[in-house]
Amino acid sequence: MREYVEAAREARQQGRASFWCGERHYVVASDGKRFIRDKAAEREKEGNSPDYSMGAGFTLASGKPLADAAPDEFVLKNGSPVWGRVTEELALGRSSPGELRVQVGNAETGLIHAKKHEREIQGSDVQMGERPSVENFIDYIFQNATSFLPISGGKHFMVVERDGDRASPCAVVAWKDRPTVGGHYTLISVYAANKRTVRKQKSLSSGGTVSQSPAPARVPLASGTSARPEGGVSVRYGESDSVGQNIP
Repeated sequence: MREYVEAAREARQQGRASFWCGERHYVVASDGKRFIRDKAAEREKEGNSPDYSMGAGFTLASGKPLADAAPDEFVLKNGSPVWGRVTEELALGRSSPGELRVQVGNAETGLIHAKKHEREIQGSDVQMGERPSVENFIDYIFQNATSFLPISGGKHFMVVERDGDRASPCAVVAWKDRPTVGGHYTLISVYAANKRTVRKQKSLSSGGTVSQSPAPARVPLASGTSARPEGGVSVRYGESDSVGQNIP
């Protein structure tokens, strides 16, 4: 109660018509003499706030919450910073084989960036089942990618194409070389893309031709319903994702 009283007093002194007190939002009532709770604003904030909790099996070595961790810290999968590998077979001589890793990142790259789009991924036309975490979505791509293609700016496009799907799990990664860790690929973003977006990303691959591993049979990540595919994701998550100095 004391926190509310102090926040309300400060709002009146500053002539503000609303204020936040913890997770609650208050606005001036119609009589102009008191503040009332604004639950609509609270719901909107809750709906727009990323969920920074991590899926089972995924942790940080520092033990810090994701939102408080350093951007360059690696996210551990079952205790290891290595989530997968780009094999020679997948690289097809167009890219270097190497480890696949995920860093905490920031609003533009890494897991924090991916978390912002978790609801969009879960609502995409990829068979997601019981709303798996974005960490599981990333891991699925790293383990099952059928194409790994260099695009511009040192980035690489990964996609899992399955027969019968109207949308495909996709990721954008970039090669990074650090003296203490060595060369590896680090995550920029993940998203679910419709076929048109996948074709567009493939067209960005150097040389103008596309090679890919045989597509696996269509096996959903889990049983469930599907929703319509997201549109325009190549602009929002693909080429527009940051690279270079913005990568932790």
